[in-house]
Amino acid sequence: VGGLLSRAGGAPGAVVGWVRDGGGQLAGTPLHYAGRFTYPSFLVDAWLTGWAAWQRAWRAAHRPCSGGEVRPAPPPERRVALLVAGLGSSSDGSTIDQLDAAALGYEPPDVVRFSYAGGLVPDATDGPTGLPATRYHAADTQADLRQAGARLADVVEGLVAAGPAAPIDLYAHSQGGVVVRLALIELERRHGQAWLDRLGLVATLGTPHGGADLATAIHAVSATRTGDRALHAVAGLAGQALDHDGRSVQQLAETSDLMAELRSHPVPPVVDAVSIGARGDLIVPVPRTVAPGMEEVTVPLAGPSAHSDLPGSAEATRELGLALAGLPPGCQGLWEALVDQGVGEGISLVEDAAGAVALGLAARADVRAA
Repeated sequence: VGGLLSRAGGAPGAVVGWVRDGGGQLAGTPLHYAGRFTYPSFLVDAWLTGWAAWQRAWRAAHRPCSGGEVRPAPPPERRVALLVAGLGSSSDGSTIDQLDAAALGYEPPDVVRFSYAGGLVPDATDGPTGLPATRYHAADTQADLRQAGARLADVVEGLVAAGPAAPIDLYAHSQGGVVVRLALIELERRHGQAWLDRLGLVATLGTPHGGADLATAIHAVSATRTGDRALHAVAGLAGQALDHDGRSVQQLAETSDLMAELRSHPVPPVVDAVSIGARGDLIVPVPRTVAPGMEEVTVPLAGPSAHSDLPGSAEATRELGLALAGLPPGCQGLWEALVDQGVGEGISLVEDAAGAVALGLAARADVRAA
């Protein structure tokens, strides 16, 4: 915060600049951490977190489900699959490309990918859509997510107009799922909720519908001089092209206005929607993949690459096939569901603790250097 104040120039300018640069969100981040780790509020937080995890596990274990013997058949009719990639992707490649579209019943010409620059990613196998084909770079995924949502809404409108008889299914990974949620809000604003019935399945994989713990920490720490320098150094050593000051990183934080907007806009009931998370996802822990209005499904995928492996995994493919066929998700026992929630909440807690410590150390270093 001190870094933002100093850059604004003077007391009046400091206040204006601080607000403009997301000061309200930054002020909320220490309060968020305080609620989790200071006495006595952490007792309330622990109780509420545990109760919510228990409720999610209970629902997962007691809802209608599809046993392991169920093998969903691909839909018989033609459908179009619109893929939406996440942060750091480019037109040259992304993790959403790992989606096993063939196993889900799509023909290559009917599988297209959204471009963060607008239109679709150029692909020689795509069928005619009448939409522009534009290349994009990783930096384009760090721009305003609301703008990306509006561009995706334009693409959905174009695909509906090009093939009105074919349902449009949306598959999104990570940040891409947030873009999809924003596109749904935009399409509802333009046409009304009933128009969304033209869509088929909306599926997100490893999407931070509740914000990402890591994004919360990175955005807050980068607002300090010490933290900003440290993050630049780490990015340089890792050869990372992404900028921790990017607009999308700010918006993906748990305390952002965008996340508050998504919490207040459940996915409309006319949309068949499922959110799939991985039990051991270190980038987007399971509790952050929960979205109002979406069926919550967790698959037993773990390891350092669980987040990037999720779209192409056999576990996710089966759940997508079940959802596409209109069948309930795979069966889980209560213990397995509790493990899913417990592991996810544990990852989230550790990441929040690391963020709180990093922010405290960086702010202290700034004060000492002042």
